[in-house]
Amino acid sequence: MAVKSNTGRFVIITQTQTFTIEVAHRFPTMPKESKHFNLHGHSYYCDLTVTGELDKFGFICDFEELDKVCQNIKQSLDHKILNDVIGDTPTMEVLAQYILGKFYEKQKSPGGSFFCIKNLILVSIQIYRPSVGQKVKLYVSK
Repeated sequence: MAVKSNTGRFVIITQTQTFTIEVAHRFPTMPKESKHFNLHGHSYYCDLTVTGELDKFGFICDFEELDKVCQNIKQSLDHKILNDVIGDTPTMEVLAQYILGKFYEKQKSPGGSFFCIKNLILVSIQIYRPSVGQKVKLYVSK
């Protein structure tokens, strides 16, 4: 959400909360000779980036509240077999789409919304493995 800064220019302010997940997965549709066919695990870092209007305290959202959102998503994934959660195509791209759905699921559930999530606009979800230099970034458009 663009706001006018004290320089007269329009700027977008975002917040990013990072959380980690430890997961295992396999790709049963790949050839049995592929290293991806067998069950194996990864450590992923996930960045949830949001924007929105500043509240009367100057926050887009209290970081503690945004962390609650991330911890809720983490709980659904951490130390699980991704195939059991997101199906037989457990790629980082599909994982990003799953996280997107979990974010909006909380927004829509009656009584399940977090304090600040109703006013947040999700900008992007990034999933990465720094040890091997892999990143996937999902951008959300209006």
